[in-house]
Amino acid sequence: MSGFSLTSLMALFVLGVFLFRLFRRNGSKVAPNKNRQYQNSRYYDIDDEYNEKRANERNEVNRLLEKIKQKGMQSLNAQELQNLNQYSQKTRD
Repeated sequence: MSGFSLTSLMALFVLGVFLFRLFRRNGSKVAPNKNRQYQNSRYYDIDDEYNEKRANERNEVNRLLEKIKQKGMQSLNAQELQNLNQYSQKTRD
């Protein structure tokens, strides 16, 4: 061989694998939405996404119901009324 022994090649290979795994470890699953709580977490999965979506829906419905309580049903705009009806329909099914 021209200057490299088998042990030095193996050592370079092991070092390369180690460095690859070390830098790959920092690459986490990043959700498309930048407002997610676990954006940089390696453990963010589809269950977390589902639970976050449900929590956001609940918060929106609670906001709309509070608005109705304070200002009446006529205070809702068309989009808010549509969202409330969609959530109502979803809970009936």
